[in-house]
Amino acid sequence: MAPFAVVVNADPSPVVLHVISYLLNDETILNVIKDTMISDDDGEDKSTNVDDEHQQHDDNNNNIGNTNANTKYNNLPFGRRHIEFFDAATASTSSTALNILKNLHSLSPPYPPLSSLHPSSLTSAGLLSSLLLQSLTVVPKEALKGLSSCYASLISSGLALLSGTTPPVSAVASIESALTSSLTPPSASCLLGLSRLRSVAPTSRLRFRFCERLAPHLLRPPSSNVAVLWSVRHQADMRAAVVVCEVIMDNAEVFFREGWMERGRREREAKRGVDIAARADGQDEVAPDSDSGDGGDGSRDGSGIAKA
Repeated sequence: MAPFAVVVNADPSPVVLHVISYLLNDETILNVIKDTMISDDDGEDKSTNVDDEHQQHDDNNNNIGNTNANTKYNNLPFGRRHIEFFDAATASTSSTALNILKNLHSLSPPYPPLSSLHPSSLTSAGLLSSLLLQSLTVVPKEALKGLSSCYASLISSGLALLSGTTPPVSAVASIESALTSSLTPPSASCLLGLSRLRSVAPTSRLRFRFCERLAPHLLRPPSSNVAVLWSVRHQADMRAAVVVCEVIMDNAEVFFREGWMERGRREREAKRGVDIAARADGQDEVAPDSDSGDGGDGSRDGSGIAKA
């Protein structure tokens, strides 16, 4: 279901963190989530492992629209698999969630309890999952502060993991570096909270499906337009995005261990040093052949430097 973005030029992370904290810290709410994570009565083989889930995801995606395909849930869009917590969401719950989030974004922290922003109980699985996913998409630019700036790097690492062209340890290290050098502390707290929420799912199969549903909303191409969700580019990136989402959920505690902000700062400084050196090398290469009347000292503006 496509979200309706209504909040522009806002930092999404504080509101997302408020929603995640509500889901994790209210025992009644957490029990509802647990119940809908385990009530997976879809008749499938419960022994299915994560590798089989990845293959089934690809098979479903390739068979979209093929009613003769041998996939029980080929009616779910974009190759997704059944998980009741997310399947309970409807247009009505999404609209209600959106109104709550609009109210939150109009306020400043500390935010009031979510229950005070809605007249009836916030205990239905559909409304809870809608709150989670809509909170990640209500701001068009990015789900969490800093994710848009490292999207390309994350997808590149995911593709490397899928293709096997890079050792897995190196690809995971690249994902960690991209996150720690780009995210703000509230964004990191959100990923830690999502990792905890995902751990509620009792099996690796359901934990994969949690990532499968979360990834499109969490990782999407940078844009000022929410229509980028499930755009052609987004669909092409989705296999890598799901893999990256799994890596983040599996390793969030490690990625954001003590000292991660200092490591991120060093990463940014090192990258700036590399960029400056590359620009200097580019100037050295083009200056001898320049006929631009630069006075013979090799100086010129950046418009003449070849870009990678």
